[in-house]
This record gives sequence, structure tokens and C-alpha cells, in this order.
Amino acid sequence: MQFVGGARYGAPETTDGVDPTACDTLSSSTTGDPRYTYGAAGGNPYDSTTCSTLASIPNPYTGKFDDLGAFLQPNQLIGNLQVSYDVSPKLSLVGTFANVINRCWGGTKAAWTINDPNVCSYGLVAGGFEGGVGNTYNPGDTIERGAQYPYGANLGSVNVDGNSTKTPFNFYLEARLKL
Repeated sequence: MQFVGGARYGAPETTDGVDPTACDTLSSSTTGDPRYTYGAAGGNPYDSTTCSTLASIPNPYTGKFDDLGAFLQPNQLIGNLQVSYDVSPKLSLVGTFANVINRCWGGTKAAWTINDPNVCSYGLVAGGFEGGVGNTYNPGDTIERGAQYPYGANLGSVNVDGNSTKTPFNFYLEARLKL
């Protein structure tokens, strides 16, 4: 059995965004506009397609620049089993059942986390933006979940910054021959 306690993740500059005062305005209302509570210059909502300069903005979901290690990864419990059988005095078979138990739970609950025992690690979203779209969209635009948040699930059998992710069940058979 192996227990991996949730490591810390989080960084201050996670989200690219724009300064709304440097953008053209839209004719709609700022009511219900989640991008920027103050709108653009003069109190009008801004048109993100006219903004030319990207800068780091606070995490739109926490409302601030996150502290280093502000969030906690899920815990992980892993169980393996090994059995052996002596076929003869000179031959032994060893079977290893890896990841018989592999479950994740806990960690920080946030907009980007998924309540799934198969997700064991979160980190910064990679892609065209440094961590989600920030405030670089217009009201009514459709945003994919993977680009919506500054952090996302690390999926697959990788080890990112020492944070384990869930690997599938494996079986290994070994023959040991004594000479």
C-alpha cells in the first residue's frame, strides 16, 4: 500500500487578460457581464476583439493573484499485490498485480476541479493563453471548459512536478530461473 498526500499547486500569474480601458466599447449593458465588474472607460462594457495588449490579471475565480501553493492536490491511495509460486527447485513464477487499488479523493474544491476518483492532479492549463481565457472574450461567446479556467486536471499516466496521476491496472509475470 502507498499513500500520497496531496501536494500544493498554484501560482500568482496564471491568467492572461486585457485592460478594459484600452479597448473599444460595446453598446450592451455591463449588467451580468462576468469578465470585469467595472466595464471599460466611461462604465461601458468592452469589446475584447479590439484589445491589443495582453497582461497578467488576477485569477477570475478567486478574484486575486493566487499565492504559491494556494491549492491542495487530491490524496491518492495505491495498492499492489505480488505472489510467487515455486514450480520446481530451479524455477519460480512471480506475478505482480499493480494498481489493484488506485483511488484519489479530497483536495481543494474549486471551479476547475472534478469530483472524480480518477483525477489525482491539477496544474496550470497550457495552450494559447497562459491559463484560461481570463477576460479576453465577449459576453455570449462559447468557451470550452479546458480554456475557461487557469488550472485543469492532469490526465494520463504522467508525473507532473512530482504530483502522481492515476495509472491503470497492470499485470506482470516473471520467470526466475536458478542455474
